[in-house]
Amino acid sequence: MTNSFNYTGSYIMAGSENESQESLNSLSKHGNPAVRRRLAENPSTSHEILMMLSTDENSEVRAALAWNVAAGVDVLERLCRDKDVNVRLALTENHNLQEELLVLLANDDNPYVQHHAKRALEVVALEAQLRSEFFCAQDGEEARLGELIVASGVLN
Repeated sequence: MTNSFNYTGSYIMAGSENESQESLNSLSKHGNPAVRRRLAENPSTSHEILMMLSTDENSEVRAALAWNVAAGVDVLERLCRDKDVNVRLALTENHNLQEELLVLLANDDNPYVQHHAKRALEVVALEAQLRSEFFCAQDGEEARLGELIVASGVLN
């Protein structure tokens, strides 16, 4: 019962945006990778902790950083060079990733990562075109998806 509470409580704390950095720092050393992964997803986690998590022994922890809006370019660039293909692949699924990092991934040794990075670059180019034509009028993932579907001609 105590171990279950320890894990559950730690997992909840790791995802809380109101936890102190001292608590989050302590959780970065937690023995359960699910807690560290949750911490890697938390936008309130400090840059120093995110940088430390970018070298975590567990690839799922490192991959979770791909979607953290607080992860700096230095953290994301380190992940672009990660030894685990799944970490690099996770980055290609982040549609807010800096274009220069997508270019780096488009030249990855793994053809699957290359393919997904090139597709992401195509989406970035299409979004830039739509913005230049004042086509994007709404914020949000659903609005962006709808605009892309209409622009691609899928519904015609």
